[in-house]
Amino acid sequence: MILTNVAPVLSSSSAISREGAVADFIQSRSSIATGSLLPEGSAFSWQVLELDATFPEILRPDIMKRDGDFPTRHALDTARSLCSNLDRILPNVVSFSDLEAFEGDLLLHWRSDSRSVTLICPSDSTRRTKLYREQVQTGGSLKTDIAPDPRASDLAREIKWVWNRA
Repeated sequence: MILTNVAPVLSSSSAISREGAVADFIQSRSSIATGSLLPEGSAFSWQVLELDATFPEILRPDIMKRDGDFPTRHALDTARSLCSNLDRILPNVVSFSDLEAFEGDLLLHWRSDSRSVTLICPSDSTRRTKLYREQVQTGGSLKTDIAPDPRASDLAREIKWVWNRA
């Protein structure tokens, strides 16, 4: 599922892209009265904020009616948890290259020219979360690896690898 225009939902004409949706979500969540973006004691996470802006719960019924893909609550909660912890380990992490919903699963991609990592958050607890790693080698061959049940530290290590910072 690709959200092409969430402007009617977020009441802003700038929300025609993921970046616009995130900006609008930040603005809608900020509190003018208190000057605070988050409830007291909450840890801020750009990754979680972007997930929530890309897949706002308010769109779930409309998208599901049109047979569109939308990640399940389990998939979103798994991604939020890992990304929140990721921000503590790797504070200036590069944002996702891509977010994808497929049959209730949520796939988060980080890509460079020759390397990529995909976090696969399953739709329910009967399946395992996986971290898929891919590298294009000399001659165009692919080297792949998949790790089940990744921790945020595993994800941080792989994202640094994607950007040659490991």
